[in-house]
Amino acid sequence: MALEREVLEEIGCEVQVAHLIGVYAKPYRDDLVLLFAAKLVSGIPRACSPEIADIGFFQREEIPPNIAFNSMVRVGDALDGCRGVVRVFDSATSVVSQ
Repeated sequence: MALEREVLEEIGCEVQVAHLIGVYAKPYRDDLVLLFAAKLVSGIPRACSPEIADIGFFQREEIPPNIAFNSMVRVGDALDGCRGVVRVFDSATSVVSQ
């Protein structure tokens, strides 16, 4: 699967995809993100690609405060156990009401 291959390329780990968490659109930036839950099968996460600056695991209350709003929404959905949500961001700091 393309997602498994991408994770291996980006962080050097094999994963097993579990389910779709959500679809996140930013029409103002012509951007679409699909977020999946996955289980780590093997490897130790590390930044293998210039696209990845750093990797870490955090409890919800320990997430760094400088994370982008749209990233925090996605992380929150994952931590809340969401499945199949669709969110449209109308700016860098706002989600369209659903």
